[in-house]
Amino acid sequence: MPDANNVAAQFQLRAIELHEVIINKPAPGTTPPARFNFDLTIESNVDAPQKLVINSIKVNIKGDNLEVVLGSITCATIFSVANFEEVINMKSETLAEINESFGEALNSISISTTRGVMFAELKGTFLHNAFLPIIDVKGMQKQVPKQTATT
Repeated sequence: MPDANNVAAQFQLRAIELHEVIINKPAPGTTPPARFNFDLTIESNVDAPQKLVINSIKVNIKGDNLEVVLGSITCATIFSVANFEEVINMKSETLAEINESFGEALNSISISTTRGVMFAELKGTFLHNAFLPIIDVKGMQKQVPKQTATT
């Protein structure tokens, strides 16, 4: 594989899929929170034969107490990558390594897209003002999937 850090990815957004929206209505007489907190996770998957990257974003919306989930949304963004082999290294059939700067770009686009979907889906509910903040994806904590062997 060539030095993927010096390769410009050639990609486009192919689809946006809304997988789930959950709104947990507060008890009657409860005042909606003035501020919201967000737990966000990104899961990236690849479909090498079709040259796709699928980012699934899940956002849990919490109030000030940080304990009760007021709502959640799961949204997937699907990208086609013309030069897939140049920016994604398939380590095995089930493990891919995405060029870091390319992955950050996809994550940023996916988060922004989810922000817009959230706005549309939550409009008119008590979560209408739960605006997902601007997130610097470079500062996000990364988790690498564990590989397990079975015998």
